[in-house]
Amino acid sequence: MNSDLAVIVNVFLIIFFGTLIGGGLTWLICHTLKLNSHYINIFCSGILIGLIGFELLPETLKHLDFIGVFAGISLGVFSMIAMEGLIHKTKNRFKRDSGMFLLLFTALFLHSIPTGLAFGMNVQQQVVNPSILLAAVFLHHIPEGVILMGTLIYTEMNLFIFGVFCFILSLAVSLNALGGLEWQSPSEKFTTILNGTAIGTLSYVTIYEVLWKHSFHLSKIKVLSITLLGALLIILFFILVPIGH
Repeated sequence: MNSDLAVIVNVFLIIFFGTLIGGGLTWLICHTLKLNSHYINIFCSGILIGLIGFELLPETLKHLDFIGVFAGISLGVFSMIAMEGLIHKTKNRFKRDSGMFLLLFTALFLHSIPTGLAFGMNVQQQVVNPSILLAAVFLHHIPEGVILMGTLIYTEMNLFIFGVFCFILSLAVSLNALGGLEWQSPSEKFTTILNGTAIGTLSYVTIYEVLWKHSFHLSKIKVLSITLLGALLIILFFILVPIGH
C-alpha cells in the first residue's frame, strides 16, 4: 500500500507541475514576449504526436491485442466527439468569461478518467513500462496547462482559478490511478479496451483540440514546421535518454 501511495503522490505532483509549467510558459510568451499562444499549442501537439506514434502506441500494441486496442481508440475518439457536441449544445448557457473555460476543463477532466485508470492498471500489471506512461502523463499535461491558460487569458479570468483547476485535475487523475492500482485482476479484454480508450482520447485532444483548432491562425508552412519540430524533439529525447521498454 505504501508503494501505491508513493505512485499516486508522484502522479499528482507530475500532473500538477506539468500543467503549471504549460500554463506558466503560455503566460510568459503571451505577456513578456508578446506572442500568441498558438505557437506553443502547435509545438506541444507535435510533441504529443511523436510520443503517441513512436512510443505509446507501439509499446501498447507490442503487449496487447491489435483489434482490442483499436476498438478502444475508436471508443475514446467517439466519446470525445460526443463531449464536443455536448459542449456546443450547452455553450449558450454560460457567460463568455467563464463558460468556455469551464466547458474546456470538463472535457479535459472526463478525458483524464481513462488515462488515470489505464496508468494504475498498467503499473499493477506491468503491461507497459511505467516510466514511459509517467513520461506520457507529464508531457501530456504540459499542453493541457497551455490550453487552460490560453483560454483563461482569452476570457480574462483570475490566475488563481488556473491553479485551483490544475489541483482538481491532478487530484482526479491520481484518484483514478489509485482505482486502477486497487482493481484486482481486471480482465485482459478490459485492460486492452481501456488502454486503447486512453490513447484515443489523448489522440483526439492532441490532433483536434490542440493542433487543428490552432492551425487556422498560422500559415500551413509554420504549422507543419512547428509540429515536425515538436515530434522530432520528443523522438530525439527518447533516443538520447531511453527510459526502458
